[in-house]
Amino acid sequence: MQRIACASALSVLTVVIGVAIAHAETPKSAPETKAISMPEMSAFDLASLAYRGYFRDQGIPGYGTLSEAHRAGRIRAKDIVSAAIKMNRVPEQALSDRSYLNAIDSNLRGLDPRR
Repeated sequence: MQRIACASALSVLTVVIGVAIAHAETPKSAPETKAISMPEMSAFDLASLAYRGYFRDQGIPGYGTLSEAHRAGRIRAKDIVSAAIKMNRVPEQALSDRSYLNAIDSNLRGLDPRR
């Protein structure tokens, strides 16, 4: 009788372990993606590139000249985003993303040594 009970317990344990392994190997479905496309580059990274002169060829000055132009309102976040779009750094939708533009302005102010 004990042999039958041990054999039954062993069979149940084998089934439980087999199910656990099969469940662990089952691929999960891909997570849902949002319909809204976000810019691929963070606002901080874009502002940093602009500050370091990365967009000079598109008419965006670098370093102190950028800070001065931004303070005076001659260079805006939209100008930097437009330059980045031309260089395929961010998608066109970034121009209409107000929070992204505000974050770029904020980061440019943070990079300004006079503020």
